[in-house]
Amino acid sequence: MIAAGRSQERTALRGHQSRESSVPIRFYFDVENSRETIRDHEGVEATDLAEALAEARSVIQEMADEVCAGDPGTAWTLVVRDASGTVLVRLPIRR
Repeated sequence: MIAAGRSQERTALRGHQSRESSVPIRFYFDVENSRETIRDHEGVEATDLAEALAEARSVIQEMADEVCAGDPGTAWTLVVRDASGTVLVRLPIRR
């Protein structure tokens, strides 16, 4: 991951920590490129953004080959957003 991505993650982490560690927060992982956005309507529950980002990295690893092989010249991004729709982090999807 690029350094700018880590800086963006640290900034986003500050505002999305669960007040109670047992209270889950719902995060959504959208996938987008310059032409389309595939919205995640189910999301995942995590105790905080750090946990959601760990899940996001796992999702990227699982889908990178499939997404990149289907259209190798297109840059894809995994967009992590909260329940209000606020974009928290954008992570590049790379093989």
